[in-house]
Amino acid sequence: ESFNQMIQDLKQSQEALKEAEEKYRRIFEESKDMVYLTSVDGKFIDVNQAGLNMFGFASKEELMKIHVRDIYLNPEDRNRFQNEIAQEGFIKDFEVKLKRKDETPIDVLITASVRKDEAGNILGYEGIIKDISGRKRIEEDLFQRTEELQTLHHLSNLLNQSLKFDEVLKVALDNIIELTGFEMGRALILQEDEKTLETRFQKGYSTRFLDEASQFDIGEGLAGEAIKKRQPLAIEIDEHPSPRLQNLLKEDGIQSLVSVPLFAKDRTIGAINLATRTQRILTQKEINLLESIGNQIGLALENAKLFSNVAEAKSEWETTFDAVTDLITIRDKDYRIIRANKAAFKRFGLKPDETIGKRCFETLHQSNQPCEGCYISKTLETRKAESGERDSKYLNGIFQYYTFPIYDETGEVVAVVDLAREITEEKRLEMEKEVVNNINKILASSLDVRQVIKAVHAELKKVFDSERMTITLLDERGEGFRYFALEKDYEAKELVRGVTYPKEGTPFAKATSTGLPIIVPDTGKSDFWVDQKLLKEGIRSSLVFPLEYKGKFIGTMNFGSKNLNYFLDHHINFLRSIAPGLAISIQNALLFEETKKRLDEFTILYEIMKISATSLNLDKMLREIMSALNNFFKFEAMGILLVDENTKRLMPHPASYNDLSIKDIGKLGLSVGKGITGWVAEKGEPLLVNDVSEDSRYVCGDESICSEICAPLKRGQKVIGVIDAQSKALNAFSEDDLRLFNIVGSQLATLIENIHLQEEINQSEEKYRTVVEGTMDGVCVIGGDYRFKYVNEKLAEIQGYNSEELIGTDFRDYLNEESKSFLADREAQRKKGIKLPPHFELTILRKDGGVKNAEISARSIKDSKGNVKIIVILKDITEKKKMEEQLLQAEKLRSLAEMASGVAHDFNNALAAILGNTQLLLHTVQDEETKEALEIIEKVAKDSAQTVRRLQDFTRKRVHQELFKVDINSIIKDSIEITKPKWKDEVQSRGVHIEIVSNFEEIPSVSGNASELREVVTNMIFNAIEAMPEGGKIEIHTFQKRKKVFIQISDTGMGIAGEVKKKIFEPFFTTKPFTNTGLGLSMSYGIIKRYGGEIEVESKVGHGTTFTIILPIGEKVEEKATDSPAIIKGRKARILVIDDEEFVRSVLSRTLAQVNHQVTLAEDGEKGVQLFKEGKFDIVLTDLGMPGISGWEVCRRIKGISPHTPVGMITGWGAEMSRSKMEEYGLDFIISKPFDFNQILNVVAKTIESREERFLS
Repeated sequence: ESFNQMIQDLKQSQEALKEAEEKYRRIFEESKDMVYLTSVDGKFIDVNQAGLNMFGFASKEELMKIHVRDIYLNPEDRNRFQNEIAQEGFIKDFEVKLKRKDETPIDVLITASVRKDEAGNILGYEGIIKDISGRKRIEEDLFQRTEELQTLHHLSNLLNQSLKFDEVLKVALDNIIELTGFEMGRALILQEDEKTLETRFQKGYSTRFLDEASQFDIGEGLAGEAIKKRQPLAIEIDEHPSPRLQNLLKEDGIQSLVSVPLFAKDRTIGAINLATRTQRILTQKEINLLESIGNQIGLALENAKLFSNVAEAKSEWETTFDAVTDLITIRDKDYRIIRANKAAFKRFGLKPDETIGKRCFETLHQSNQPCEGCYISKTLETRKAESGERDSKYLNGIFQYYTFPIYDETGEVVAVVDLAREITEEKRLEMEKEVVNNINKILASSLDVRQVIKAVHAELKKVFDSERMTITLLDERGEGFRYFALEKDYEAKELVRGVTYPKEGTPFAKATSTGLPIIVPDTGKSDFWVDQKLLKEGIRSSLVFPLEYKGKFIGTMNFGSKNLNYFLDHHINFLRSIAPGLAISIQNALLFEETKKRLDEFTILYEIMKISATSLNLDKMLREIMSALNNFFKFEAMGILLVDENTKRLMPHPASYNDLSIKDIGKLGLSVGKGITGWVAEKGEPLLVNDVSEDSRYVCGDESICSEICAPLKRGQKVIGVIDAQSKALNAFSEDDLRLFNIVGSQLATLIENIHLQEEINQSEEKYRTVVEGTMDGVCVIGGDYRFKYVNEKLAEIQGYNSEELIGTDFRDYLNEESKSFLADREAQRKKGIKLPPHFELTILRKDGGVKNAEISARSIKDSKGNVKIIVILKDITEKKKMEEQLLQAEKLRSLAEMASGVAHDFNNALAAILGNTQLLLHTVQDEETKEALEIIEKVAKDSAQTVRRLQDFTRKRVHQELFKVDINSIIKDSIEITKPKWKDEVQSRGVHIEIVSNFEEIPSVSGNASELREVVTNMIFNAIEAMPEGGKIEIHTFQKRKKVFIQISDTGMGIAGEVKKKIFEPFFTTKPFTNTGLGLSMSYGIIKRYGGEIEVESKVGHGTTFTIILPIGEKVEEKATDSPAIIKGRKARILVIDDEEFVRSVLSRTLAQVNHQVTLAEDGEKGVQLFKEGKFDIVLTDLGMPGISGWEVCRRIKGISPHTPVGMITGWGAEMSRSKMEEYGLDFIISKPFDFNQILNVVAKTIESREERFLS
């Protein structure tokens, strides 16, 4: 007992170990990072799929062929890794560059440890590799961006050191050439006519080029294209748009060019062209940097130009001062405003006497000191011009400012000129563009529109101050609307998410019908009822914007502000840029929600079906279903009420209510027509009431109830009950709830009805069960859906199942394909009104895989409720069918015997000539190669003779066959050589290649006949060749397992379909009726079975076939002699040969002449008898079947003339001759065609010797 326990414990340990290994393997394979094991010498032992994906290998085997050092981009990193891990035995986050299979470098972090055995010897390494290439790219991009910003900052400082236009332009050209590394460049300025570009500065161009192209039309060169497209352009010389300039540039050896347009706001200043004599391809990042540089240069040039204009107009500035639209003020070093233009006074909202002489910070900002970061202070401090942007809270706008110091004769700063240009609108447009981009990203990031709306609204607040944002959607008919998404719920009960409100009388109706936005400047003066509700929420103005999807208005997005007259036209223009994306996002969210709803519905319906399938007890089933529904809907109260047929009262079912609830409901006196539940029971329609206080049908049982939903339970058109749910919240239910509730009601009604039907069936079953169970035939009842309702024991016995397994299953599932098709055709004919015979036959598939033939008698009946059922009587006629098939098979074999007899005779005649001539040549030829070829022909001819004999044996019972020890490996080698012309020469002539691979293990001999086994293997090889018309490989493997020898012959051909595989060993079955007889595999199967063996077949269509021949090891049998017997020396004889086949006569004549016999030939029986009468002969050899008289008649006549003359018959009919008939005609011996050279000579010698012995005695 303890030993058994130990064995049990060991098994459990092995199972636990196996489970742990499988769990480790799952973790190993499912890791997103690469997990690996290596040996101490750097070879991979194991790696997960993530590792293969990381390094781009197709399989583990491919990765394991390489050394770990081969994946390191730098061999020194491998050495560094080994040194570090050798010191600590562990390494964490070792950052290094490795390379993929395609040599692509990747950045990784390696965490690894040393693996050791119990003795502490290092076995190898194990670890995890994390791909951080993406993170590294982000870091590199950030570094590059930082460098670009530093470059721009440095250039800005250089450009701001001067406000002279030409100096700024020259500095810009020099620095952009230095930054980009181009060899040459020139600064082009747009002339006043705005049609011509002129070179102002250049570096590196030839004199000839400048003479010819110093000035050119703006539409001619690359600069014009860059200005037109408002972005830098980089091209190769062959892409230049101007042939004239292209030729000049080619003369200078230019290869690559780039043009950077210069703009000041929307005004074109010119461009900077760069060129190089080497090929230079700019990246998009470089082009973007050039664009930023161009913008900065343009801004600096604009500043310089402004300053230049001021200087040039110094004498006239007083007259034009007030005409400037920008704000201009001049302040002394004490910050007092000493001069301002009209634009400044107007924007400040002050009069001159309120401004002039007053400190700016006191007047404009009501402060006693300069503002923090004051640009006037900075100019006074640095004594240099300053520029930048500022957001003025006082003026409620954004300004671009330029400040310039004014010096006296001593160089002291005495005042500061402040130029301020308002750029509020430009900044607003920039902000709107940024917000649009952010919103588009938000819309693409989530399908939860309610969360998206919050994020979108947060972005919109950067553009305009909206207190409230909502989304409303129209219903399917376009008559109502509902709040699909609220950034936050309204306090008013009248505006609730999910409730459908009438559209008329709302701004939503006007917006969706006209397609135009609706601005309500004052909700207090609005006639829309929605605006009156919004007013209570503190919303003073609103904006409704229509949402359009695929040409149809689906709803609106709505905004509210606490300020009057807040929303303006530019808000509408901005919303036009985000509305299409928002509409698409909402539509996608609707589809997602609809899909989720459907999935939830399928889940609860599946749960109901699952419960109903496990119970036929109504109370138990309803209790479980109501529990599942409560878990799904999470309603506060829900139950089922059934209609009492007698009183028409609605009775709460105890499966869904407790005793107290049943008592309370009973007090309400609910009945058909009374209350919401009664209305549903009467009308047979579902009902949703989201405010029961406003519905006169409601019967109050609980004053806290606010909403109710109810659906009928209908059996056909008859209502058998209702399912009802209630909630203490207003608007608790939706139309989706009502629809699903109605579906659940229909499902419950069906289940209740099914249980009632089952009870009726159970009652009626007992009436006929006794009679049916006693019959000798199978009897069953099936429904209109072909499912078993009842089966008797006899039918279950016929099908091999028990009754419980069959009930509820489809009758057709136990039929073969032919019977299924027959039933479908029969059903189609019945529907067409065709009268059908009541009796027919079907094939039944048993549980154990067996097949039964059945005669079916079927009759349709209707039960009391009109349900159609079919009574089927099934008679087992399998044995009857087998007898019929046996009779048919016997008739086929009889026909085969007649055919085989004739074919064998003719074939034996041909083989006689082949074998005879071959053996004659073998006695004369000296060349070894020719002799080897003749020996193969001899062997094939002898095997063919055996095949003919087996063809004859195929149609008659084999009584006994002598068996010999056979070397299977030698047999296969012979077969390969014999079939070589087929699998090599013939297929190669068609341009196809077939390879035969043999794998011979050392195996013992088997009992059999070498010729027959050679035929079996040859047949298999021929079949494999035919299965590979496009070429392939044949593998032959021999091995021993226990006391069996196995021969496996596999091909890579087309494979065998399942239905065909069942028939391949049947006589005459073939898939190639015009080229094959269908006997090869059948005869092979018969041969192997006679030897006590088996043939197994494994095949998959498109993946080849494997035949496995299993033979027992040979016991107590002698080796079959392979050499022909030695020729017996005898005296010369006179021999008469009679045969109608000339080539047979010729072979016999030449064979007998080899030992100097005197041979006389006759071509038919009459002539042979005549020659015998005229001459003297020692022996007569005659054929059996000849024109005129037969061999039997020849024998009878010769024996009549000379009874002692031996007569032998050489015939292709062979063993079909009986011994009694030979004695009747006096026939001395028989030699079967094809005959052996030595056999003929020995039989003749022995016959003559025997004749002489008789004479002597």
